[in-house]
Amino acid sequence: MADPGKLLKPMTRRILAVRAEIGEAWPTGAWTVSDKLDWTAGYWIEMLRLAGERTGKWELYEDGAARMTRLSVLLHRHDFHNAPAFYYGAARLYETLSDRASRTAALSAAYSVRAMADPARGAIFTGRNSARIDVPVEAAHHGLLLDWWALRETGDTVFLDGAERMLDLLIEDFIDGREHIPAALSYDRQSGALIDEVKSPGAAASAHALCGLLRGWEVTREARFVDAANRVLDRWVGEPSDIPADAMVCEALARLAVLDPPPKEARPFVDRLEATLDGLAEQLMPAFAVDARAGAQAPIAALYHFYAGLHCLDVGGLPC
Repeated sequence: MADPGKLLKPMTRRILAVRAEIGEAWPTGAWTVSDKLDWTAGYWIEMLRLAGERTGKWELYEDGAARMTRLSVLLHRHDFHNAPAFYYGAARLYETLSDRASRTAALSAAYSVRAMADPARGAIFTGRNSARIDVPVEAAHHGLLLDWWALRETGDTVFLDGAERMLDLLIEDFIDGREHIPAALSYDRQSGALIDEVKSPGAAASAHALCGLLRGWEVTREARFVDAANRVLDRWVGEPSDIPADAMVCEALARLAVLDPPPKEARPFVDRLEATLDGLAEQLMPAFAVDARAGAQAPIAALYHFYAGLHCLDVGGLPC
């Protein structure tokens, strides 16, 4: 397997260079930036925090904290993507800085996203003002990130109940009896009947389902989650390579690889880590070269997940 420490050095140098270049803008890839703030801003804040941890540069934490305050505009949108925005952009910052502002922002987002769930099934959905409820598969992954953190932080079981119900819906409706995992399902708001589905054109749906189940099992150790994850793993392995999907899974597998003691249930997933990481290194490392604009199309989410997975392996522990 590629050496995480060696890979992290040029990646960290590139993050520092990007920070020096972009001012108040937000990176959208290794070489692309935008003045528009959206939910992916949390990835950049977390990359700054990780770079600060690796370099000891306090100003990186300060930059992340200043950017975190700008995330507040997202709370008015009532979007389940607020969960990853504030998990990566506020909750993890709080774990390092212990500042009340980051904690308050993360908990505000956590309760807001949890309040979006359909009370009948527990599904986090879009289409709030229509006759149908649209449930994207990433709601079982991205939509639950703050639940797991807020559960530990507050002890409020509304987060555990909500997250488990969303994962149970994922297993029952998205996975069981299906050859391919759909990108989204639609339900009638009144009856709850399944009325439509959106097929996934690639590996993204399987990757989101796998990552959501693995995080749920990591926290709860519920057998039904790891059993379903094993079924999804085979589907994800059979999909064509997809950089953003592979990077998401890489971080999820790295989290399992550093559990101590290593649970036997994690072995089938950890066994996939080396091939996944090596494949991503070959495709993504050129994006961090300072003298070439290779890999410019790799989105910030993929770059973050790869960086975070390597950091997790290098330090041998989990952020939160």
